[in-house]
Amino acid sequence: MKVFCISFIIVDHLIGTAGSGMVKNVRYVEEFYRSLGGIFFFHGDVFVDTFFMISGLLVTYCLLVQFQKKFLNPLLLVFLRYIRLTPLYAVTLFYYATLFYKSGSGPQWDLMIRAERDYCRESWWTNMLYISNYVKTDKMCMIHTWYLPCDMHYFIFAIFLVLLLHKNQKAGLFAICITTIVSVVIPFTITYIYEHEALLHFYPEFLRDPRNNDVFSELYSKTHTRATSYLIGMIVGFILFKTRKSTHKLSQLSTICYFCASIIMMGIGMVSGYIFYIPGLPYNAFVAATYAAFHRLIWAVGNSVFILTLGFGKMPIVSRLLTSNVLLPVSKLTYGCYLVHMIFLISAVASNAQLSTLTFSYTAIRAVSFIIASFTTALVGYLLVEAPMRGMTKEFLLPSKIKQEIEKKVENAETYPKSVFTIKTTL
Repeated sequence: MKVFCISFIIVDHLIGTAGSGMVKNVRYVEEFYRSLGGIFFFHGDVFVDTFFMISGLLVTYCLLVQFQKKFLNPLLLVFLRYIRLTPLYAVTLFYYATLFYKSGSGPQWDLMIRAERDYCRESWWTNMLYISNYVKTDKMCMIHTWYLPCDMHYFIFAIFLVLLLHKNQKAGLFAICITTIVSVVIPFTITYIYEHEALLHFYPEFLRDPRNNDVFSELYSKTHTRATSYLIGMIVGFILFKTRKSTHKLSQLSTICYFCASIIMMGIGMVSGYIFYIPGLPYNAFVAATYAAFHRLIWAVGNSVFILTLGFGKMPIVSRLLTSNVLLPVSKLTYGCYLVHMIFLISAVASNAQLSTLTFSYTAIRAVSFIIASFTTALVGYLLVEAPMRGMTKEFLLPSKIKQEIEKKVENAETYPKSVFTIKTTL
């Protein structure tokens, strides 16, 4: 799921950045914005919510398993998370602040890339402290990384929710449910009071100056407005933890019904945004606020039903696809891919010396090339930065007994039968 989602995100960002550049067939692009098919690309931001949902699921499941064995200091968990995410993040940020500007040229290079460089030189420290979505947001470095401070904040908050869940399941579930309700109320209230748009419109004017867009800065990138999907993932993680020893399987009919229901819910969450791209549609604050509050909830629930159906149902073809030995190693590169992919997209627009004709074939060919380039660069980052840092962390911070247990699990992993829900709890 992570591999497919990051690929869709790259395609969405490609279409957005290309559309903000020098385009020849403007009428075609304008009609594409208004088409029903276009919503899959201009509302593809919901794929980021899938990452939030998966993160909440894994954090809850793994911490509950860990706390059953041994209590770990929350500060240590946060530190390990910081060490896990920051090295490659810092290297990418360094590139933005220094070498990126010197790596090419073009009609818009000085305008676009110099601005990215200057933002990173001034605001790099907010990224390293994971507060870039609240501090100096008008000069945010690597604007697409707004996701990382959100994820870090959710992780810290999730530790204490899981601790409560571990000590008292009823109190923990109640706290998660109340927090989920609050996470829905907040975007509704902000959208209604300030009369914001129901969703972030990826129009060229936004893409040229996203940092000063009100919807982006007040709703789209803030931790307190995007928590719903993460919290839904936490609930699913708890369900998986409680049923981890269950042998119950859904019938074929139930599997098909739940699978169809999940697709319908995800479709509603995404495609219903089409109405807000209709020209001349009268603005209604209540309608906009309702959609802003609930579409991510519906999308996350659809994702959750999809995962649970695959785990407990009978869909061998889909299960084999999503647990493929080919996708497993590639999935480890999605974080690096998310960090670096905008380098290629921005460079392509800034260096373009002629008008582009955006067509389906043009976009598809470039999308494949950018996806390959992003994953290849992420592989280099993984081998040179991520993997060595993980090894050093295990060597210096984890007690020898824990390291032996981890090594034993890794050695025995290949002997276990594969399952959709084989979730490794190693570092």
